[in-house]
Amino acid sequence: MPTVISSVCWVPKGVAQSNPDRLKLDDTQIQELMQQQQDDSMDDVTEDTQGTATAGEEEIALEEGATPLDKIDQLYNLDNYDTDEQNLELAGAGIQGLAYYSNPSADPYITLDNASDTSSQDFSIESTDNLVLVGRADDEYSVVEVHIFNEATQDEYCHHEVMLTAHPLCIELVRLDELSLIAVGTMEPEIELWDLDLVDSVEPCVVLGAKKEKSKKKLSKNRHNKPVLCLSWNKCNPHLLASGSADRTVRIWDIKNVLCVDTLLHPDTVQSVAWHPYKSSLLLTGCVDGCVRLFDCATQEKLVSAVDLHSEIEKVIWNHLEPLQFIACTENGRVFCVNSEAGEILYEISVHDKPVTDIALSAFLPGLLVSTSVDKSYKVWDVSPGGVKCLHSCTAGLGRLYCVGFSPDNPYVFAIGGEKQGLSVVDLMKIAPVAALLNGRELKRVVT
Repeated sequence: MPTVISSVCWVPKGVAQSNPDRLKLDDTQIQELMQQQQDDSMDDVTEDTQGTATAGEEEIALEEGATPLDKIDQLYNLDNYDTDEQNLELAGAGIQGLAYYSNPSADPYITLDNASDTSSQDFSIESTDNLVLVGRADDEYSVVEVHIFNEATQDEYCHHEVMLTAHPLCIELVRLDELSLIAVGTMEPEIELWDLDLVDSVEPCVVLGAKKEKSKKKLSKNRHNKPVLCLSWNKCNPHLLASGSADRTVRIWDIKNVLCVDTLLHPDTVQSVAWHPYKSSLLLTGCVDGCVRLFDCATQEKLVSAVDLHSEIEKVIWNHLEPLQFIACTENGRVFCVNSEAGEILYEISVHDKPVTDIALSAFLPGLLVSTSVDKSYKVWDVSPGGVKCLHSCTAGLGRLYCVGFSPDNPYVFAIGGEKQGLSVVDLMKIAPVAALLNGRELKRVVT
């Protein structure tokens, strides 16, 4: 599996701490984390070894009183594995079974002191820097990479990583009181929230929908039971987060109280959710059944309307510069703009020959839209009232494209990710034909 970027999310300038904190654990805390990881691994192995043997696997008879772990020892002949003649101590299973030295100075591959790993200049975050949160995974690991992008110098690099235990599917920035949190939906039915300003953290600050008892498979009414595919933070009510899942539900979470406060049932998988940028109770959902639904969570009935677009909804977003409108993209390669009050389709365009995976609107240049597709291209569109036209089309060299996000501080800059080659940041003003078309266009900033 190549290195896939499944999601991107920008952090506005000035939000992150200029000098992020580094996690420091004492010996007791390290031992507790190691024991917790080992206990979790034992639970998983016990569950996996219960039941019948898979096809082609030779059944091994256990001695009386033997445990399932003894069976694994016999199957793989672990008792006869050579041990290191130096008897160096490894600190056991960490994230996804990663083994590491309990004393880093004993690791022959670590040759630099922690203080010299990174220069203080590279580690600090300047007031002119944006951060880009990048969900990335391959066969070996899953992470959220925290990239720095400086538009003045065009520098872009990975500042630090957050190690995950499952493939990331969606990322959302959450700003709650004085905290800046990275909300992550993965192939697991839980939502992890990590501190943006803490480097080298080993576990999330909060887990929404965490299992209470690992041994029980019973489905809970207060959590998802399949992968979390989409997230949306409510900027008007900062303690609320919406999540959509393959379990056909949308859940509304109270982050402060770590509690699911509402559940919206759907007929099929929910692939996109979006809170209204200015009306705190309005929520859009995009479903595999082809419908975009508008909910008013402050009313008893909740469902306000449903617009059938006749193809799987891949993404739905509000037009923050025209707040009565929303835009949706679909599996059949089309983009729709809809009046949310009347349920009227204002325009429909065929943007790609294959599924449209993501769309994004410029932060304050009206009508500037970017679409990505599994056809390996991104396209830049002018969807202003004067008429819809394609301004630019490019095969980015990233394979199939999965995600796009505009900078919150520059109307011409966006980031894209796909199935290979990592993150790519595009500045439209560096593309001469596009710059000529956009120069002089009036910018619009919304004051809320």
